[in-house]
Order: sequence, then structure tokens, then C-alpha cells
Amino acid sequence: MGETVGKAESRRLGERQWRPLLLLAIWTLSISAGQAWAFGQPVAPSQEEREALESLKGSVSGEIVFSSRRDGKWRLFRILPDGGDLARLSSGTANHTRPFFVLGGTKLIYQSDQDGPNQIWMAEPDLTQPRRLSPAGREERFQGLTADGGRMLVARSLRPPAYLLRDLASGRDTPVDFSAHGIKNGRVEAMLSPDGTKIAYQFKDGGEGEPPRAVYVMDLGPDGRAANPRRVANGCFTAWRSDSSAFLTCQFAVFRGVPGTEIWLADDKAAREQLTTNLDWNYFPAWSPDERWMVWAASPLYSHDQSSGKYEIYVKRLRDRNPVRLTFHTAPDVDPTWRAGRSKIKGQPTDFVYEAEDYSHAPATVAADPQASGGKAAFASFGAPKAGGIVYGQYDVLAPGRYVATFRLKFSQPRGKGLAAELDVSVDNGQRILAKLPINGSEIKPGRYQEYQLEFNSDQLLTALECRVSFYPGVADLSVDVITVKPASSLPWYQPAKRMWPGLFD
Repeated sequence: MGETVGKAESRRLGERQWRPLLLLAIWTLSISAGQAWAFGQPVAPSQEEREALESLKGSVSGEIVFSSRRDGKWRLFRILPDGGDLARLSSGTANHTRPFFVLGGTKLIYQSDQDGPNQIWMAEPDLTQPRRLSPAGREERFQGLTADGGRMLVARSLRPPAYLLRDLASGRDTPVDFSAHGIKNGRVEAMLSPDGTKIAYQFKDGGEGEPPRAVYVMDLGPDGRAANPRRVANGCFTAWRSDSSAFLTCQFAVFRGVPGTEIWLADDKAAREQLTTNLDWNYFPAWSPDERWMVWAASPLYSHDQSSGKYEIYVKRLRDRNPVRLTFHTAPDVDPTWRAGRSKIKGQPTDFVYEAEDYSHAPATVAADPQASGGKAAFASFGAPKAGGIVYGQYDVLAPGRYVATFRLKFSQPRGKGLAAELDVSVDNGQRILAKLPINGSEIKPGRYQEYQLEFNSDQLLTALECRVSFYPGVADLSVDVITVKPASSLPWYQPAKRMWPGLFD
């Protein structure tokens, strides 16, 4: 892996007097760029919210997975139902959305565009061992799985003719026939009941003579024919109870002339009991494993859009009127799903590994490099037109503690003097710098990768954590390979000497 270069305060002694001003200007630009890349920002819970979370401890169990857009991409996150141990499950360049625990919580189904089109995938609850359930190259949307895992409802688009009932053993698809309801051209958002005998669905935007917008239920035969349509609610979203006799749904409500939605408990004939009363947009309901609680996402009335609204995850007992907020971020947190088990991951994985090409920004480009992890690196040229942050944007959440970030970098033969790059670890979208290291042309060992380490610590939760690389042209080409963050261990016995004489231990 090359050499290790420790934190060296002595590097700074020879810096010129103008350098602090230059660094301040560059980092002002870098912080602005980082804020543009992030989608939303973390927020602190109020004292009342902290007390509500504390009251959940010992009352709820299992884990909740939801999707969020905190870095511009849709990621899957895991959180405990008492608000603890938030962990990001997915990363990279693909979007991951719409998680559903299935088969008693032993598997996680989700949507991903990692192979191109948006498709259905299944993995372990911690997102390991993923496999695609959709045919190669075909866009599909998951619309429910029977409790025995035998049949899955699939939508190639959200139009009635595009619905298929798939036998997972044989792979055979049976078209779903909605003709008994007389719907042809509108939008259908459906969910298959656990016993496979019914579908609950929202229908809207139908043509002239078609049924009105509402939530409906129809009986479904193994031949794909749906029959006996009945209108249940005037909203959207459906989440079946395990006995297939009831489901959670949303109904529209109006407050001072402004529409919102509330969550109701319904059977297959009508909405029976209102479960929320906060007059916001209450969407994405799901059951707890024991079906005495529910989890959902809510956003203020002024922020309705499901891809950009201020949705947060909430939990409550079904008949308790006091919802408890679990997530605290202005990016949308949506699509929660809840299982009884708990993945063998703590608040965050032991190590974070960031491939620099996944977080690359101009003036850097992604370049092939056989010496780099994965065969790619973020590359910035000596002749770049301007300085700038070339790697940033991980925006992770890290528990309080002491850590070391390792940056694997490679420089070309220096052709100039002065500052070549600067590394830092920051939180809160660059608002607070935890550690920083400048690298001068005189310190470069060209042609091979070296490891540069930054140690940092905090007694507070670290939010929107970034490991950033800024590049200064006119000195040398720079390749950034991989960045890792792990708990700091004891320093080697020779570390003090290495700081004073770095060449002695090369």
C-alpha cells in the first residue's frame, strides 16, 4: 500500500505568510461546493424530542430500514426503532430505494438502478449478498410478495396493462387483468396481500368514464384475474397486515383550505380508524413486526414533494396519539420498513471505505489506474485551470470517538514549488474542520501511492462527515485512490521520531 506519512505539525513551520489567506479563500470555495452537493442538512432534536426518544427505549425492538437522499443519491439507512444506531447501508453511484422486509424479515427487497434501469433486488437485511430479481435490462417495480415467497406482483410501469403476477419458482409471468374494474389508462400503485388473494391499489388520472381517484381493493385469482372491486379510501399508499384482512392507507384531509393526508386503518371494504391527527403529509406507512406499532414518513404541509420534501421517519403505537420522530435531517427520509431482528452492524461499520472516483469533482476526472483500488482513481492534472476541492461529499454519520482517516494518494514528478494538495476531515457540510494536512511539492515521493493519515476525535455525534482533498495546480499531477476511516488505535512506538524525521522510516 505504500508509505505512511503521519500528522506533522513541523511541516507548517516553513509555510509562507501568505498561505493562510490562500487556504482560507480555497476552503471558502470548497465549503460552498460541498453544500451544493449535499441534499439537505442534519438538524438537532429538541429537548422534547430527545425525551420522547428516550421514552421508547425498552418499549420497541427490531430495526427499521428507510431510504434517504442526503448526498444527492438515494441511499438505504438502518435505524433502531428507538432512534439509535443510525447506519448507512448503501453507497456508490447507484440509487437504492423502496425497501421492504419480506419472508418474516429474513430478506430485504429494494429497488436499484445499479445495472442500468430501475429494478427489483433482494439481499440480506444488512444489504449483503444482493441478487437481482428482475430480468436483465428490464425496468420493474416491486408491488408485493406472498408470505411464502411463492408469488410476486411486479409492475413494468404504473399502468394497468403492465402488471404481472410472477411465480418465483418457475419465473413464469401472468398478466393481471383489471378489466372487472374498467380501468385502462390511469395510474395504478398496487400492493399484493400476503396470502396472494387480494390487491389493494390507488387508481388516479383515469380517462373519461373510468373510476374516480381512490384506494380500491379487488380479489385476485391465480390466473391473474381481478374481481369484485370496492372503494376503500380517498387517498393513497397501502400496507397489508400479515393476516391479509386489514391494511394501513392514507386519506386526504383539509386544514384551512390546504390538503394533507392522514393515515387510517382499513379493511377491504372501508377505512375504519384514523391513526394520525397532525394535519401534515403523512405517507409511506408500514407495520411493526408485532403489528401494535406503525412507522411512516411525514412532511409539513408546505413541503409535499416526495423526492425533495422535508420528510422524517416517525413511530407510534397504533392507538397512541403521540408520534415520536426518529430522524433529523432536512433531506427526505421515506419508505420505512420494520423487522423484528437486528443486523449485526453497530451504529456504523467498523471501517468506512470511500473510493475517490465515487466522490470526484472538477477539476478532477475519473481515470483508469491499474495501481488503484478497483482500477480507477480521481485524477487532477498539473495544468488544471484552477484550484478546487476534487474529492468530497461522503456526508456520513459517525458515533462519538477517536478515528484516523487514511488518504491514498499518488503524485507525479513535481514541476513546481509550493502547495500541491491539502487534506482535511470536516463535519456539518464543512462548517467545522476536525483535522487538516497540507502537502508541499518538496514532500512528494513521485510515481507511487503513499498513505497520508489524519487523526481526529469528537465527544459529539459527527454528522455530514467528509474526507476532502483540495488540489492546487502548477506543482504535480495528483491521483486519489481510496480513503478509509477507522477507529484510531495506539500510535506505534516510533511515531514521535517519525514526525521529527519522516524520511528515517520510509
